[in-house]
Amino acid sequence: MIKIHVKLINYLAAALFVCGLGMPISLAAEHNTSDNTNHNTSHNKSHEQDFAQSHNHHSGLQAHVHGEAELTLVLERQQLHINLAAPAESLLGFEHQAHSQREKNIVKQVVTHLSTLDHVIKFKANTCQLTEQHIDTNSVMPITPTQKQTDRAEHAEHAEITASYEFACQRPKQLTSISLELFTHFKRLTKIHTIWLTEHQQGRQVLTPSSRVLSLR
Repeated sequence: MIKIHVKLINYLAAALFVCGLGMPISLAAEHNTSDNTNHNTSHNKSHEQDFAQSHNHHSGLQAHVHGEAELTLVLERQQLHINLAAPAESLLGFEHQAHSQREKNIVKQVVTHLSTLDHVIKFKANTCQLTEQHIDTNSVMPITPTQKQTDRAEHAEHAEITASYEFACQRPKQLTSISLELFTHFKRLTKIHTIWLTEHQQGRQVLTPSSRVLSLR
């Protein structure tokens, strides 16, 4: 199975930018409304450098804010890539190593939710089919003792959970919006900062429990 990580999302975003998407959008700024940018074929070297610096710096969560998460979406021809990254506390209620059986059960429940597509996103129509997914909870419940020792040092202060999905979309032009269902199953989530790119447009939007539909137009 191919594991789709943040680095791959950033690579695809960079590839789309080089093809002429124009100035990239930084995840650093917080926006309450959708901010879409039409296809721009005129770009220069300084823009490319800005893009590279932005994505090198923002490869993970922009700021470790409890109750928030980030979602990146890239649509390239008929391939849709989605990456979710959230502080463990936003999904679990804690961000230390899971020790008790209760904490381990909570982690397993979160994995079940993130592995159930309808608990994460819903398409307006049967537009795309899931082909790959990967849920990473190693920061709170490592798979092996070696990972446990390494992750304990790396995630002593802040733990993250990531989920990556890859879809095959037979009718990508019909993909105009996506509903985020995470708010239904993760009550601690109050905001999801999103950034999306297609071959013709790019945009960003902050989603909330009362406004959970991501518009791709």
